[in-house]
Amino acid sequence: MKTMALTQFRDSVSECVRAAEEQGERIAITRHGEIVAYLVPVKERVLDPAEHPMFGSLRDDPRSVDEILAELRKPRHAV
Repeated sequence: MKTMALTQFRDSVSECVRAAEEQGERIAITRHGEIVAYLVPVKERVLDPAEHPMFGSLRDDPRSVDEILAELRKPRHAV
């Protein structure tokens, strides 16, 4: 996967979209060195949350991704 700073992505967005569409290129877009978004071909599945460093702790979670997402979508009530 290619990594690109947001400013560089902004200056070459057309080329990046073309590369994703025609060559299946995946691009991680960064701001201040942190990944903030991904550009992936529409035909490709979205990244598994466990592939993202932010969700690395989920690798050992016995629940399925669907179960975790369902839990996160539940309404939260202020205490």
